Amino acid sequence: MSGAVRKRYGVAITMRDGVTLSADILLPTGDGPFPAVFTMTPYGTEKGDPALETPARRFNAAGLAYVAVDVRGRYDSGGEWYAHPAAEAADGSDVISFIAAEPWSDGRVATTGHSYSGWNQWLIAMERNPHHVAMASSGAPTSLFVDWPNLDGVLSLQPIATWALGMMYARGGDTDDAAPALTWKEALWHLPLSELDTLMAGRRVAFWQDWLAHDHLDDYWRPLHMAGRHQSITLPTFHATGWFDARLKNQVAAYRGVMAGTTRDDHLLVIGPWLHSPVGSAPRFEMRDFGPEGDVDMLGLRAAWLADIMAGEVPPERSGVYYFLQVANEWRHAARWPIPGTMFVTYCLDSGGAANTRHGDGRLQDAPGRGPADHFIYDPADPVPTNWSPTRAEGIIPSEPQDNHAVEERQDVLVYSSTPLADPVEITGPVEAEIYFSTDAPDTDITVKLLDVDEEGTAFQLSYGIARGRFHASYEAPETLEPGRIYRVRVELQPVGNLFRPGHTIRIEVSASNFPFYARNLNTGDNNGTTSAMRRAHIKIEHSHTHPSRIILPVVPNGASRRVTLSAEGGADPS
Repeated sequence: MSGAVRKRYGVAITMRDGVTLSADILLPTGDGPFPAVFTMTPYGTEKGDPALETPARRFNAAGLAYVAVDVRGRYDSGGEWYAHPAAEAADGSDVISFIAAEPWSDGRVATTGHSYSGWNQWLIAMERNPHHVAMASSGAPTSLFVDWPNLDGVLSLQPIATWALGMMYARGGDTDDAAPALTWKEALWHLPLSELDTLMAGRRVAFWQDWLAHDHLDDYWRPLHMAGRHQSITLPTFHATGWFDARLKNQVAAYRGVMAGTTRDDHLLVIGPWLHSPVGSAPRFEMRDFGPEGDVDMLGLRAAWLADIMAGEVPPERSGVYYFLQVANEWRHAARWPIPGTMFVTYCLDSGGAANTRHGDGRLQDAPGRGPADHFIYDPADPVPTNWSPTRAEGIIPSEPQDNHAVEERQDVLVYSSTPLADPVEITGPVEAEIYFSTDAPDTDITVKLLDVDEEGTAFQLSYGIARGRFHASYEAPETLEPGRIYRVRVELQPVGNLFRPGHTIRIEVSASNFPFYARNLNTGDNNGTTSAMRRAHIKIEHSHTHPSRIILPVVPNGASRRVTLSAEGGADPS
């Protein structure tokens, strides 16, 4: 081992079907053998690229070899690229076996990665390779159809279309460099959505066509759907995400899934005040400043956790849940998620039948409502505009939070607010709404947002969610809606971690669209991705004793979690 080459670029690894993938291998100093950390990425790896060299240095410093591999069909790897294929499970397992057989390897391989490279680890883990010993995943979907390319079964249009079709222009794609036919701001309005690949990538893209054609959870999606299977994974797992990451709910669900199958303490979840990327770097929003406490050396924490796993013991400070409590701007630690001791408090919707706009009479209260139902018209030709996007959306919609007042002036937005709070209230954990509605359309959507409103009336959006009417019973068997029939939908919003100050109010908005973050429901009952016809939907929101629309919020009592300092060195100390 003393004569081993420390860095090898473009190493060919042959898969079981004969396709060759390209790998870069960077070893620590010393004689070895070494445990390894492996990532499989569609974004390319090459000598001198900080995206390769920086994590390699950090992992190498922790005594871990680092191996980065181009997924098939991207950059220097052979084969044809198809986004999120089931084949990456076998490819990843083959790479792990290759690494374990190398003379410098001690036979133990952990996987690591963010977003796409966080997702494929879950498929790889299902291969049960005996050399696969740990996972470190961040900002990752795990149950395709429900959480990718959709959120709760509804196409997450702006983030997904710009990423997926933009990838065809990135190095490693196979599209000519000719300019797209439209700007993205124009393209997201185009119907049918199935033509976007031709307009924006210059050709038909197989995975885009397949994603849109398969508009419910069917046999195409099931091999990629991890819901209900996380608990079968017995590997130690590291999870990281941010309060403003569109993949937040998915990553937290993965953590809860693996925790459901174990009592071990070798699982860690970290939630910071971050966007989808970069994890560990707090944005400087005009509406909120998270201070220097929001910045954490997440690469260092990941390397330290993996080194502990390889050493055979995880110290208590590297397990459980670390979360950044917004407004208080402090890190907290708890044993599990949801935080033990959390009280799930119900706020019921009520009004005098005129909750439309922020000037209406909608309110949140303890008891089920007594007033008449609220009404609004959803027109797909004039959807509620997305206030801001938690992904890069320059030139399309704002890329940081905005006061929601402009949205709340619309007649198709119902607004329900609590009375001003007398005391501070921490709301941290999963958020769920149950909405009873009826419509005259064969299908429509229900959207819910959670907001923190200050004494001046400024409304800061904390969380959001959507439910598609025809999925009210299941994602597998969509049902056309019957005119006038009252349905119950469960809207699972993104988790939150927020301290509501005295004098602030808790507010929710209910509507039927949030465009272009979500694709529009065209209200016809047909496939919204492959058709263009649309119609208006008259929607009635019920809030009575028999149909008690409500939101359930996780209220964390004092002392349920403890304040800590999450250090740049990857440790945590009580404050």
